[in-house]
Amino acid sequence: MKRGLILYRGPLQRSRLRLIILAYQRVCDEIDFIWLLPNEKYHNKDHKPFEVFIKDFGISQVYIIEAKIFSIFQCRSFVSKIITERKSEFIALVGTSSIFFTPKNSIKKSLWFINGIPEEKLLHSNSFWTKLRIKIFWKSFSLRDYPNRIVTVSDSMGEYLSQIFEASNFFSISSTVPIFEESIELSKKEYLVYSGSGAPWQWLSKLEKIWFHLYSIDPTLRFKVISRDKRVDVLTQKIPKSNFIKVSAKDSKEVFEHLKDCKLGFLIRQNHLVNRVSSPIKFGEYLGASCLVVASNLDWTITKVINEFYCGLLINQDLDELIIAQSVYKYLRNIKEEDYLNSKNAAVQFSLESSVERLSSILKN
Repeated sequence: MKRGLILYRGPLQRSRLRLIILAYQRVCDEIDFIWLLPNEKYHNKDHKPFEVFIKDFGISQVYIIEAKIFSIFQCRSFVSKIITERKSEFIALVGTSSIFFTPKNSIKKSLWFINGIPEEKLLHSNSFWTKLRIKIFWKSFSLRDYPNRIVTVSDSMGEYLSQIFEASNFFSISSTVPIFEESIELSKKEYLVYSGSGAPWQWLSKLEKIWFHLYSIDPTLRFKVISRDKRVDVLTQKIPKSNFIKVSAKDSKEVFEHLKDCKLGFLIRQNHLVNRVSSPIKFGEYLGASCLVVASNLDWTITKVINEFYCGLLINQDLDELIIAQSVYKYLRNIKEEDYLNSKNAAVQFSLESSVERLSSILKN
């Protein structure tokens, strides 16, 4: 019997974990899961989102253990015990810091999933001390063994990490979304939409100005915001309430339902390392709902997809917001119904099924 073990350290990331669990289930007879909890705030014991998420997969054993820095050795001991008792053969280390909580003799045979980079902290604070902490963090890996096989969310992230780690293989599997096959009435699309949080890397201050100029150019335009985050309210602070709606979604199916009547989704980012190596889930969500996408023309996956499938508009994010708005409006006015089908075609490469198949083939080899 082949047994797998998934070690995850970080906040609950349903999309990435779903991909990894499903892929491991294709090559293993049983799967165990250990959530190395870095902070208690990630585990809502009242609403139990993790328990609701994990119960659908038929995991054999599920453990939630505190995994703060001072408990590294205690965690290693616990993980070592589980690996020995359960005879875990396929091990997934999910999260950059997960290897610090893994016993040394289990690291080399593991597959390491790096989903983000600590440089993200620079978008909150670009101070000397933040840069120093990041440098020390990367340097600390020279004191520790790490797996020879690393899975990232983009080719750009793999290229960046190859300068830090001397791993044998880097694999790139983008963030995935479920593809819903139900029909979309293209003639009823009307909204310009933003879906996501108000985190600093979303650059909402830029998008807010673009949206205001779009409204000024054409006061009949309607806008939609899909978010629970109050910080996104900045997007519509200068737009009349009659011209926008704000909704929230509890899962990918609800996001899809909200996006079905949207024309253009927005992904405006600064030219920063964190953005260039990212793989935003919302891009796949926009495409899966047959939305065309307005995105920054960076050296990232999104630019390649838009150029290949003609599924959106690439803009120079450093231009004045009025100039960007004028370009977007010109593009908007020339959209034909068949253009939306380009997005649906592009979405296939972000589908959960295709990514699970690719990851399972990596595991088999």
